[in-house]
Amino acid sequence: MRELSYVVAFFSALVLLAAAAAWWKVVSETEEEPTAGRVGVHSKRVKSAARATAIAFALSGLAALLAVIDWFLR
Repeated sequence: MRELSYVVAFFSALVLLAAAAAWWKVVSETEEEPTAGRVGVHSKRVKSAARATAIAFALSGLAALLAVIDWFLR
C-alpha cells in the first residue's frame, strides 16, 4: 500500500505542476487595461486552473490517507 501512496502522490505532484502552469497563464495573460473597473480575466482559464488545484489537493489527501492506513496496518 505504501507504493500505491507514492504513485498517487506522484500523480498529485504532476497535476499540481499543471495547475501552477495554468495559474501562471491566467496571471500573465490578463488584460492590461481595466474593463468596467476590473482587470479582465478569462473565466474558463480560472475555472480550469482552480479545478486542477482542487484535484491536486484531493489526490494529495488521498495519498496521505493511504500512507496513514499503511502505517496503522504495520
